[in-house]
Amino acid sequence: AQEGERGWWTRPEGEWTQGEQLLVCGAELIKAVRDQILQDTGFSCSAGISHNKNLAKLGSAMHKPSQQTILPMSVVHRLLPSLPLDRIRGLGGNKLGGALAAEYGVSTVGDVQKLSENALVTRFGDGIKPGG
Repeated sequence: AQEGERGWWTRPEGEWTQGEQLLVCGAELIKAVRDQILQDTGFSCSAGISHNKNLAKLGSAMHKPSQQTILPMSVVHRLLPSLPLDRIRGLGGNKLGGALAAEYGVSTVGDVQKLSENALVTRFGDGIKPGG
């Protein structure tokens, strides 16, 4: 994965999407904030930078302590399948995550992705569908 990360960072400027450029700008800003927090308080902190809050929180938890993680959309499809359900806000340790684990024997996001949408909607209702 580290070689892939280096490749992501070292691509020519023309290969960056606008969203990725914004993530890099955000990472620079967050680095400055983290440095200032350390200087002012003596405490370090981790940060996640991504396209939405849930992915940013996931990124923040990935490399602790005192690091930051950029999680671009281009890597999410490779990261999520092996990710344990309890790492996803709203799935680990609550009714939905527990029900999925108990009824379907799933433990990762990839396991859930293999379930049919019809089975999930039948059991949990339309609220489980994206946008539902």
